[in-house]
Amino acid sequence: MLARVTSLARRPPAGEVKTKLTVHDLELDLLSHSAQRSGTPIDLQAKEFALLEVLMRNAGRIVTKTMLLEQVWDFNFDPKTRWSRRI
Repeated sequence: MLARVTSLARRPPAGEVKTKLTVHDLELDLLSHSAQRSGTPIDLQAKEFALLEVLMRNAGRIVTKTMLLEQVWDFNFDPKTRWSRRI
């Protein structure tokens, strides 16, 4: 729950929703779910698109395995449990 709230807090306010992400010559269109690099379209599956979106939103920052699992695969960790899964 805390991770979900933290993730939501990082998003821009409702009035400032970005529909395109750009990092150097890579562009991701969040509305059409399309990607292109230097004008050349890139064919991506749904998880690949979600993974690229997380990486582009965090460009220049460290992205942890936990962040990827939570944001791309909806795999949530409960720090109060003893169970751990090696990935």
